[in-house]
Amino acid sequence: MATTILDSINVPSLTFPLPPAIQPIVTAVEGSADGLLLTAIWCSFLIPIAIALILSNPRNWKTPIFVMNIFAIALGLAFGVITINFHRRNIALNPVGPRYLLAMSCLYFFTPISTQSILLFRVAAVYPLRELSTARGLFIYGTFAVTQTTRLINTILSLVKASRFMGNGADLGTAAKTFWALPYVKVELFLQLAYDIFASTLFLLRLREGGSYASRLRGLFWIAVFNFVFPVILNITTIVFLFRDPKIDHGADVMVVNIYVDIICVVLATVWCSGTHWQRATDPAPPGAPSHPSEEKTILSVSTATFAPPSIHPAQTQVDLDV
Repeated sequence: MATTILDSINVPSLTFPLPPAIQPIVTAVEGSADGLLLTAIWCSFLIPIAIALILSNPRNWKTPIFVMNIFAIALGLAFGVITINFHRRNIALNPVGPRYLLAMSCLYFFTPISTQSILLFRVAAVYPLRELSTARGLFIYGTFAVTQTTRLINTILSLVKASRFMGNGADLGTAAKTFWALPYVKVELFLQLAYDIFASTLFLLRLREGGSYASRLRGLFWIAVFNFVFPVILNITTIVFLFRDPKIDHGADVMVVNIYVDIICVVLATVWCSGTHWQRATDPAPPGAPSHPSEEKTILSVSTATFAPPSIHPAQTQVDLDV
């Protein structure tokens, strides 16, 4: 009976609105907590991936692609440390100065440029200048040169603009919102998208020209997934946030994920394709018959995968898969 009476009594819930002076602090702490957790998780992924890269194939330790992969991981770790410290100080109500945001912006622009340069090394391995016509070489490498030069100029202009704005004594929140609204960020994202599509297309087209069906399908899968699909999807998502969402918090989270996915995809493609090796092979000649050097296959090598040009005797190609 007592339970029934108590159940019939409607006790109104009491809610107290936060004072206007406290509401911005709570909002900032919530956003920083999410950003700190997100950055820490993605940054932690780089450590085992770096170990896997080092242990994958010792023969590649002195190759340019290996060095660029290590450099990209180092930039990702540096960006993570700075971003985590930024959010940690916000949670402790001890925010950093606007120039700290400038350092984060510098790493944000230069990390993708360095990471995507690894694709250029791969393209250079399968499209050697000595084997290209002048027009084709100018088209391929001229496009890369113009794109990367434009990105560097855009980065410098954005950092100069942000530095001048921060020098006027703007607070951190205003500086972040202004930087988010600058056209330089949009230009960088569109150039990233164009670079990924162009480089990956060139690399995938080359896969058709040699090797067994299984090895080409395997290389096509890894390169398509790790160097094209995920980075391009996240890049487009970030562009949508830039144009559709005026709040910097949501877009900044996607931008952080975009940086780390780009690094992780490039490194994983290196690790999982590092065991593919094509060997020089010649067509067997009957006993006593002279060999035909003209039928030897010229091998084009890259540290993540190697390719041979088309041959009329594809069955003679030897493949050694260590992965």
